[in-house]
Amino acid sequence: MLKTLTLFIALLILLLGSFVKRIVGSWNNPGSIFCFFWFLYIFIPALAAWNSPVNPFATMYIFVFCCFLCLPGLFFRWKNVAYIERPDELVRPMFSNRQVRSFFIATTAVVIAFMVLALEDQGITLSRILDEGLVKIAAEYAGKRYNEELVPSFYAKAAMALTYPLVAIGAGLWYFSRSARSAALILLLSFTPSLIVMLVQNAKGIIFLSIALFLGVIFSIKIYQGKRDFFSFKFFSYVLIGIAIFVPVLVISFMSRIGGNSEDASAVLASLSHFFVSYSSGHLYAFSDWFSHRYFDDALFSYDQPNFQVGFYTFMSIFQMAGDNRVVPIGIYSEFFDIPNVMQTNIYSMFRGLIIDFSLLGSLIFAFICGAGIYGCYYLIRVSSAQFVYIGLYAHFIMFAYQSYAASSFTWLSISVSIICYPIAMWFFYTKVTYVTKNVLAGGDTPEK
Repeated sequence: MLKTLTLFIALLILLLGSFVKRIVGSWNNPGSIFCFFWFLYIFIPALAAWNSPVNPFATMYIFVFCCFLCLPGLFFRWKNVAYIERPDELVRPMFSNRQVRSFFIATTAVVIAFMVLALEDQGITLSRILDEGLVKIAAEYAGKRYNEELVPSFYAKAAMALTYPLVAIGAGLWYFSRSARSAALILLLSFTPSLIVMLVQNAKGIIFLSIALFLGVIFSIKIYQGKRDFFSFKFFSYVLIGIAIFVPVLVISFMSRIGGNSEDASAVLASLSHFFVSYSSGHLYAFSDWFSHRYFDDALFSYDQPNFQVGFYTFMSIFQMAGDNRVVPIGIYSEFFDIPNVMQTNIYSMFRGLIIDFSLLGSLIFAFICGAGIYGCYYLIRVSSAQFVYIGLYAHFIMFAYQSYAASSFTWLSISVSIICYPIAMWFFYTKVTYVTKNVLAGGDTPEK
């Protein structure tokens, strides 16, 4: 009965997104996007671990949070905001020109070189990877990370700082690529750094964050162009291709956690099932149990329950830059939610941090303020010519919405760096080809190829 109620609340979130879509006129508005993500983040876990307990009040809180995030969007007069159709010929020079392509290729080479040097700092060389295999090396790296034995590395930090802006730039180049061969090369270069991290370091979050940012840039450009085909057949075909590519890679990554040495096929399948359920569904059950402990004193586990941390868990990277030296575990929270043979996780969604930081009511006020800001950004993309700032912010919001199942995006400095660096980099290179855009507007020469 309780699980059925959870599914019903998930459907309410999807209906809320549909209602906002009718008001705004397209699915590509921030409230509908956030609702779509959280429909999946509740519906899929509810089915994947049907016999696991979940508190419907926790899911009802998420529904109310979505309502507060969507509410500011109702104050804009969307019927008076026409979609400005900007053809590719006008927009292409902003995101795809010779200078940007050269910078993109050079930066990819630098990031890969930094990653190789960062691995050498940990005692992992290319020869060892070839001799011992990816599975064994990834298991070794993961063990060092979880045991806090990794050597501090400038190259690792620099590579992470450049990875997300690289993906964002690659998305614009891919969107305006003129041939399938060029598109395939850009796609490969965009995701090579995150694939290296996934396969060699056994860290899966970066690849999915990169995909979210890549799609976020594409969707933001579409909004700027006045296009509404957000979820087109072509989009879903690319999704299916992406799933076909990344699922085997994900399985290899999970195998490195298992060790890859078990000869018992049933044990391997059971371990893989445990990992898939943990990573796809653990966030809902962990947050539900934590929510039950905080407000109902009826939970499977006990949790640390600090109050009013004034934004530390939501804006952790900013606090740490300002000199806050509080010790934080690798996974942010030290407690593990564990249902034997089903799932184990210390991922509690961004909502745990928001409630700890601002209280239950304060987190809803936070949702309203964020909704006002991101709806303002969405509005300005449609009516303003200052495209780089707003497109960059909105692309990272989609990344933020995706990552909300795990934690706030501002927990990691690399994402904050990307939010700042991507618009600046694109604006800098766009100034190099401003004359091209002026010629197009004047009906002159065609854009630079």
